Amino acid sequence: MKSQQDYLFPLILLQVVSAGGVAAQTADNSRITPACQVERVATTDSSPTPGGSFSFSIGGFPFGGGGGQRSPSGEREAYGRSDSSSESDYSPSEETGRARDKDRGSRGNVGVGLSFDLGELFRHLGKSQVPERLFEDGPQFENAFSMACIPVRGFVRGGWPLVIDYQAEPGTLATLEIHVEGREPVVLPLRGGSEHNLLKLQLPAQLGDKLSPALFLVRAVKDQPGAPELGRINVFGLGAGPRAVGSVAIDQVDFTPGTVSLGKKQSARFSFYSRSDFNRVSAEVLRVVNRDGDLQVQLARSIPLQGGVAAGTWVGRQEARTWDGTDTNRQASLGQHLMQVRAWLSAQDGGDWVAAWSAWTVEVTR
Repeated sequence: MKSQQDYLFPLILLQVVSAGGVAAQTADNSRITPACQVERVATTDSSPTPGGSFSFSIGGFPFGGGGGQRSPSGEREAYGRSDSSSESDYSPSEETGRARDKDRGSRGNVGVGLSFDLGELFRHLGKSQVPERLFEDGPQFENAFSMACIPVRGFVRGGWPLVIDYQAEPGTLATLEIHVEGREPVVLPLRGGSEHNLLKLQLPAQLGDKLSPALFLVRAVKDQPGAPELGRINVFGLGAGPRAVGSVAIDQVDFTPGTVSLGKKQSARFSFYSRSDFNRVSAEVLRVVNRDGDLQVQLARSIPLQGGVAAGTWVGRQEARTWDGTDTNRQASLGQHLMQVRAWLSAQDGGDWVAAWSAWTVEVTR
């Protein structure tokens, strides 16, 4: 899983609105505001939340508490990982307190004005259908989203390992939040600075011993006084479950060449490496849009990969995997793009999932 320096990232019901737009109310009385904060709206008939005042800590970090980015220029640049990197199971950072206090995590623009309905996660499809959809279709990303506000729907289980491969830009406070219906959210402050971080941790048993659908939210805001504004974070990979964690189970996602000319009938190629067995895999081309400095991505084309992938194998090396520069409607998709790879296990095999992004963009021209 890789990527960084003017970066971006990866989802189904997101609606891009003007700055300061009204946040969407969800069917389960939750919403994500334009500042990328999850809010639960109290109702007159609401009952106490099971597991209220839930909190725990790992390595001195409190969770819960009761309540090189890709370059938008024409040049082919990496997301911009720094030369320095850190791999840990979890260690404290100076940003912890400030990240926790910056509006207490989720409760929106924050530069971009994003809002989308989260109701489908728990109720729109019906509780019995949501897990089935996640088993069949894997981790769910919106069709469009900001790289500073990345919501992912996937399974979670208490005691599961979780991994995130990222680099937050200096001056940015970043968090990873996990929201499960009926439980207090888990809020994990992420280390800032210019270091590339590979963070691995074990989720608390309080999340339950059964698979549950959850909202994972990577949120980055500027470390400054006043109303929160979206910051910058480069996310290279995210996964949950034993098969997803080790390093990052899907990595070395490559997307080339730097420029593709439709007039010359050129195609882009992509490849990636799998460290685990997954029986479901999908590749998606995401179009990169720079909206006044906020990097956003939008689904351009989905490329199903039949047969899954075996541990220790490359996809796209011996047998070329290509993209012709067009979108789902077979229309030209001009501009910069990155490759997103999702891999997951079916219900019988555990529900583990992982997502990874290419470190390079491909620009499509006429």
